[in-house]
Amino acid sequence: MQLLPDIQLRGFIKHYILIDSKLLFKRTFRLFSDGNMGIVFCLNGSIKRLISFTDYESLPNSFLYGQIDHYLDLLISENSTILIVVLQPLGISKLLGIDGKEFTNHIEVLDVIFGEKGNQVFEQIFKAKKISRMIDVLNNFFLNSLSRIKNSNQFLLDWSINQIIHNKGVIKIGDLVKTSGFTERHFERVFLSKIGISPKKFANTIKIHYYLKLISNTSSLTSNSYDAGYSDQPHAIKAFKKHTGLTPNQYLKNPLHLAVNFLML
Repeated sequence: MQLLPDIQLRGFIKHYILIDSKLLFKRTFRLFSDGNMGIVFCLNGSIKRLISFTDYESLPNSFLYGQIDHYLDLLISENSTILIVVLQPLGISKLLGIDGKEFTNHIEVLDVIFGEKGNQVFEQIFKAKKISRMIDVLNNFFLNSLSRIKNSNQFLLDWSINQIIHNKGVIKIGDLVKTSGFTERHFERVFLSKIGISPKKFANTIKIHYYLKLISNTSSLTSNSYDAGYSDQPHAIKAFKKHTGLTPNQYLKNPLHLAVNFLML
């Protein structure tokens, strides 16, 4: 279930996702990057992260995950209830004045970031009986957490992100640099610092998700490869597999999706 945040938060939070899993036993799920960071509340059950072929690491009940440059495999226990806050690319920077780079490929316990308020919001959500109440708790929590820090590069970054998304990832970063008026080094540094990945990596992620959208709606992988900006089908498949660990056909044949970038293996 996907729900929108309060209108005042939509520049910071993309949406909320409630996953109420009725699994009869533990299953492995794959998460791959969609260009956004997120906050996870595991209200029932447990989540573990695969760290080797046979070993899993237990994750806390509430945590923030940063941008990831590779896919993650997670073991979710039976009858789990998970609430995910999907942040906008600049969400953590705008909300808290914290650089996204600090969390790249990293998971942080929520109370380390928010202090005791992190524990309190988890308890409030856990006690809520209805999803509408959970969302009210989250909206109030984030509205009260808004940073008063003004980022001097915010307009540049918002514009750059919008350009990349508008062009579905098919855009020359050099053109963004020229229009921005900054040096290439400064542009790359600011983008990486605030968002957590480079502009090229972000553009490639948006491009792959547009390709994913195309192949989900039609059956022709060849024409969709060109439409998404790849030189040919092999390049599209290679990029997709590097990003997700799956071929496009493997992804399409998997009906067990909890979100576009989160599916059962």
